[in-house]
Amino acid sequence: MSKISEINSYQRASEVLNLVGADEPIAVNANNFVSLIGDYHLTDSEPPLQCCCEKKLKKLCGQNHRNGYVVELKGNAKSLLGSTCVNDFDPEGELKKSVSHYDNKKGIWKGLVI
Repeated sequence: MSKISEINSYQRASEVLNLVGADEPIAVNANNFVSLIGDYHLTDSEPPLQCCCEKKLKKLCGQNHRNGYVVELKGNAKSLLGSTCVNDFDPEGELKKSVSHYDNKKGIWKGLVI
């Protein structure tokens, strides 16, 4: 499992897009996932971000999400994964484990900060 060294939470679409880039979206799948960079939670005043989860027939999800994750892929590429689309991945796979580990660590961190 990839090591989560810090918690990065983003509330602005522009912050996330600066990390990921506004170029062609890159599909996220179990074969190209490397690590979790952070999570995003956008308010209604922020534009939603399109999920890049690779669905059946190698098509991108494309659904708008206000909550999700910024992920690193092979080749140092970065992409987006909507929070509900995480459920499309194998529960025993690296991506799902990393999300669970990240969410647990974030919960502990929030408890220490409050």
